[in-house]
Amino acid sequence: MASITDNFTINPEIHSNGYNLQAYIDGTIVCPLQTLHDPTIESSSTSITNPGFRRWFWQDNLLLHAILASVFEPILPLIATSSTARDAWLKTQRLFANQSQTRVMQLKEELTLIQ
Repeated sequence: MASITDNFTINPEIHSNGYNLQAYIDGTIVCPLQTLHDPTIESSSTSITNPGFRRWFWQDNLLLHAILASVFEPILPLIATSSTARDAWLKTQRLFANQSQTRVMQLKEELTLIQ
């Protein structure tokens, strides 16, 4: 019987390096402030939308949806509540970390028995 990890194929290094999207996943690019104070307006309570936030939000949202669309269906409910691409990636890593370590130990044992 195939495990869920057999169908998990997304690799951020392969799919995202060309556009520096890896930085959204690894935390290098962090979410900027959503609003900024407008120094041209006298009122100190006036703020404007940060254009950097909009760009970050659009890019991160596209990457988040790519991750969600790339995972095997049983995994989707486990990461669907993620609010950022980084959050989805970290949840996915945690889900598979223990399985990967267990699989490595299993393979080592099988190799030992072959010899």
